[in-house]
Amino acid sequence: MPYAFQVSRVARRVCIRAEGRIDLHATLEAGYRLAGDGRLGENFHVLVDLRGSSWKLSPDEAMDLANAVAQIPRRDGRIALLVGTQALNGARTFCSLAEVYGLHVQPFDRTREAHRWLSIRPRPC
Repeated sequence: MPYAFQVSRVARRVCIRAEGRIDLHATLEAGYRLAGDGRLGENFHVLVDLRGSSWKLSPDEAMDLANAVAQIPRRDGRIALLVGTQALNGARTFCSLAEVYGLHVQPFDRTREAHRWLSIRPRPC
């Protein structure tokens, strides 16, 4: 499985780490799995670390992903995407498109900035 989850009820956050080759299908599968996880409460923040993956979103994939993610049942909360600098443009495109659907998603290339935006204490995931 290219995605690994770590849920902290105390910190009210979810850390998702992607490793290796991922694609739209694997990403959506992980999103549905997370949405159905009973450990998640309202207003949990999500930190998605994509730096270990090889996927760089194209504009078409960003549109498809935003459309699909909008259909996943979700709770209120912010989602921070940690990406490498080469994947930052694709992540920005996805975040802009996701905002249209009311998702609070931002891309970051630095962990500290992502933690600050999520308003969570910096702890390793």
